[in-house]
Amino acid sequence: MRSRAETAERVDQPRLRATSAGAAQEMGEVMAFNQETAEIYALCCPDSGEVRYIGKAKCAKSRLKQHLREMRRSTPVYKWIASLRKIGASPQMVVLMSAWDWRNAEKDVIAQSRADGLRLLNIADGGDEPYCSKEQRAENGRKTAKMVHTDPVRRRIWLAKKMVSEALRRGHLNEETKAKLRLAAAKNPKLFGAWAGI
Repeated sequence: MRSRAETAERVDQPRLRATSAGAAQEMGEVMAFNQETAEIYALCCPDSGEVRYIGKAKCAKSRLKQHLREMRRSTPVYKWIASLRKIGASPQMVVLMSAWDWRNAEKDVIAQSRADGLRLLNIADGGDEPYCSKEQRAENGRKTAKMVHTDPVRRRIWLAKKMVSEALRRGHLNEETKAKLRLAAAKNPKLFGAWAGI
């Protein structure tokens, strides 16, 4: 019977012998497999095809749906999406690449697009930017909570959204109710945009 040290030595021997290019590549592929991959995508104008925003996502199709639901945000890309939705249009998504090192890939694509003169709506340069510290996120949460809980109308809206979201998550809403929620989202995307894709 072999000791643990002998077994460990036998397991490690092939790694020590992995000096050829092929073996090194295999080891690199194993390491890369354990890293997180992401798709780098572009949101384009439905009429002209002009690239207006570059982003990353684990699943670009799901991220597009998320973009269409997040109508409350007031960043340039969401204002642009809202303007398209008002005329009954939506941005077109094109997956540019799938990358292991998505942080650098996204930064490179954004930088190259800006250098090529594209009118991007991106605020940040890509990667993990803009980074918001844990303390800043907590402060933002406190401000939002104060704003919601001091205004009775906002509080009622917040409670209604919370209840509907919970019912959706548990599967307690029928198709007729979901259709009504989609109609509310179409009529008032700023308040109910999160329900547009249910």
